[in-house]
Amino acid sequence: MHAGSTPPGQLDERYRALLDLGRVLTGLVRPDDLYRALGDRLTVALGAEAVLVSGYDPAADRANIAFASESAPRGTGQTSYRGSECMAIREGRPVAHVPGDAAAACKAASLVSKGRPSVIAPILREGRVLGTITVLGREGSIYSGADLDFVTATANLVASRAIPSGSPSAGGGMRLDEITNAIAAVSLPDALAQVGRAALEAAGADAVIVWLLRSGGDVEAAFSTGGIAPRKGATVSLSHELFRGLAERREPVIIDSDHEDPETQPFRPLVAGASSILLPLVAESRVLGALAVCFQNSHGAARSALPALEQLAGLAGIAIGYSRLHEQIHALSLIDPLTGLANRRHLAMFLEKEFAAARRGRRLTLLYLDIDGFADYNRKSGRAAGDSALRAFAEVILAQTRAMNLAARFGNDEFIVALADADRRAGFIHASRISKAMAAHPLIASSGLHVSVGISSFSPRMAGFDDMIRAAQNDLAVRKKGGGRLTI
Repeated sequence: MHAGSTPPGQLDERYRALLDLGRVLTGLVRPDDLYRALGDRLTVALGAEAVLVSGYDPAADRANIAFASESAPRGTGQTSYRGSECMAIREGRPVAHVPGDAAAACKAASLVSKGRPSVIAPILREGRVLGTITVLGREGSIYSGADLDFVTATANLVASRAIPSGSPSAGGGMRLDEITNAIAAVSLPDALAQVGRAALEAAGADAVIVWLLRSGGDVEAAFSTGGIAPRKGATVSLSHELFRGLAERREPVIIDSDHEDPETQPFRPLVAGASSILLPLVAESRVLGALAVCFQNSHGAARSALPALEQLAGLAGIAIGYSRLHEQIHALSLIDPLTGLANRRHLAMFLEKEFAAARRGRRLTLLYLDIDGFADYNRKSGRAAGDSALRAFAEVILAQTRAMNLAARFGNDEFIVALADADRRAGFIHASRISKAMAAHPLIASSGLHVSVGISSFSPRMAGFDDMIRAAQNDLAVRKKGGGRLTI
């Protein structure tokens, strides 16, 4: 692990680990099974050596390790220590322990970690410490704030499902199955809806709004429910610095009409009713927006709901962060990174749908474009020049392709344009437009490169869209061989 932000690929793996763990937790009853699943996933997600789970008894001020993964140092499973000597228990917040660092010294951490770098996060329910999760790092590991956030999110998930042995029964803790489902949601709207419904039920509120930061300085009501709430999609112009300040406070903002506070006035546009709670939504130390839980009357209900909502907001940030990441990954998985055109996967998805429509009577035509002499050009001019040429060709093809159609990179120097509801004649007209645009492009005109085109249209004899692609390739080959090729 390295200090600082988490690399995107690694961040994806962590959210997947949380998603996986959330699914596992909903199906496990025995604590040993739960902790074993927890240890497996944290070890992989953080590249850790071992994972420990402790239960805490505040009456005796003793923490006892209830679970130690198989890779834990020998004898760790029998460790017991004073809870007040553990900073994570004493202060109710995650702690990164670095052996030999006096500033980060923690007596209990030194005992539990056996000389290894570690992260200890409290398992909290309704503000009470039930135990801890300790991640033991490998020698030389450095844990960042993002790592602490991740272990804390995991501890919050565990708090909703089990209590480590050695801690007193918390009884009647808040169920967070809704947020487990939200973390597993494949779309941001699904995640927001589940977060909003969970908050409404947990607090007995009259309205819930999920505000998300948008580019340009505005915030948008991405989810809204309740008669006193603004409509979904409503925007408010508020400085994003205000939200960062909300996150830095590390505590929610209480807004109550009976006790007006000048410090809370800037947040008024985000809430409704007589009393409200506003909590920051954060994922990987990045502020996403705020969760507003609103009450029609001022009767202290907001304050009594605080412990449950704070836990909910933490998991809501993870859910929303994962959903956004999922959307970004999905988008990237459909785009060719060099040209910005659709990739082969995206093309297959598009053609599968359009080919089915063609079977029902809709027209479909493909253009198969091949850059003549590109290999020689790439070798003589260099790869950077070749990449620039490919981007230029893609730029022209994309500019000439309407939204209802699709332009894709099919191979190194091969492209396909799929024309929905178009016949063969329309294909020739489209190729002609591309020809004129390429002739006018400075880089293409000076490169000496040309593109040959093969055309195919749907036929009922074709078994699938692969047959259409092969027909266009064959058309191109015949044109090149016979000298009657359509070259642009």
